[in-house]
Amino acid sequence: MLTPFEVLQLYPAHDRTLGGALASRAQTAGGREFLLFQGRSYSYAQVREEALRTAALLHARGVGPGMRVSVMSSNHPSTVFVLLALCHLGAVMVPINPDYGPNEAAYVLEHAQVCGVIASPEALPTVRAALEKLTPGPTPRACSSAAVRSASSRTCA
Repeated sequence: MLTPFEVLQLYPAHDRTLGGALASRAQTAGGREFLLFQGRSYSYAQVREEALRTAALLHARGVGPGMRVSVMSSNHPSTVFVLLALCHLGAVMVPINPDYGPNEAAYVLEHAQVCGVIASPEALPTVRAALEKLTPGPTPRACSSAAVRSASSRTCA
């Protein structure tokens, strides 16, 4: 059995970041399955493409290195794309349990000092209620994305 370090050596050199590892895998095994969700398969190349596209959308909204962005979403490929996009930008994903209520979500938002929130459509009412509970100051922007794959499906408040 190979150690994680030995596995890394099987692929082209990269910067040992999550984005670097994905780029390396996409280069050598782009067509291989990376993610399977509800019968839909995503290859390394497809996931990388979606992550880079999502990173461009987030960057256009002002997300950059060192910024913290909360994500309140159930398991979905778009959550993976957002995580990888934030990594690509040097930003940090602050996950919020989608089962949290407004009080718990507000606690996370306030203490993590996030610049924005990405929420699944199911979580958006909770996020909006949580934002109402925050103490005065810069309020994170809530953004819903059922599937980050389509910019036209995004609605922000």
